[in-house]
Amino acid sequence: MPVGDIDILDEPAAEAVEALAREHFEERGHFLVRIGLAPKRAFLLRTDEPFTKLVRCFTAPNGGKHKIEILGDGQQVVAFGIHPDTQQPYRWHGGSPAEIAREELPYVRRDDLVRFLDAAEELLIEQHGFTLVGGPTTADAQHAAGNEPLASKSRVGAAVHVIPNHDLEWDDWNRIGMAIWAATGGSAEGFEIFDSWSRKSLKYDARATSRKWTAYVRSPPTRIGFGTLKHLADEADPGTYFSWSRARVASTSGGVAEFSATAERAYS
Repeated sequence: MPVGDIDILDEPAAEAVEALAREHFEERGHFLVRIGLAPKRAFLLRTDEPFTKLVRCFTAPNGGKHKIEILGDGQQVVAFGIHPDTQQPYRWHGGSPAEIAREELPYVRRDDLVRFLDAAEELLIEQHGFTLVGGPTTADAQHAAGNEPLASKSRVGAAVHVIPNHDLEWDDWNRIGMAIWAATGGSAEGFEIFDSWSRKSLKYDARATSRKWTAYVRSPPTRIGFGTLKHLADEADPGTYFSWSRARVASTSGGVAEFSATAERAYS
């Protein structure tokens, strides 16, 4: 039972993230919300494909620290009892795990939660003035295994936009493709970024680009990802990606093209 833990003490922001979670998952089953120290809250999900914890950390305009966690394999959450800070009982809304069977909870996969976190990141940054701290992170076990975490489309697009592609050798082009695939989980949005970046080269071949992306599905890259893209972006144009991150000019709905246009304004 994965648990969405909205560890946010800004009430409008916490409520907005809960509303977003309802948009993503409420139609899939009973949406149970637990409140201990309001406005923090948690919601229950289910899966038959366990995954490790996912985290996004933020700083609010007033300097407050907040985060959203998806508690996964090996994690736990308090369902009942007295909250140690409020000295009041934990409250459930929409039902409780004592009443609702696990099979009635919304079914999710890891990719569903990554998409939710991407949307929550965009919401908190654009509508509540939050700043993302670091990048999307997963449990320590993932880092120990050498795997890099997923990142939002806007972050990947911003980094890739900075990386030149005029006359790269095949190995270098393939390395970028693998990093984009791993950073986006092989999504359609990831291919859009890879294809748009590949078009910058005189060697561009639409069929070869599509075939290569499909090949990654059969043999997924693991020890490469967003960290590689950010490193190459910093090498190509030091400070540009950092400036984008601070300015928050990219939009997940606009992709690479929108970043290209907004970057000219942001950096001029």
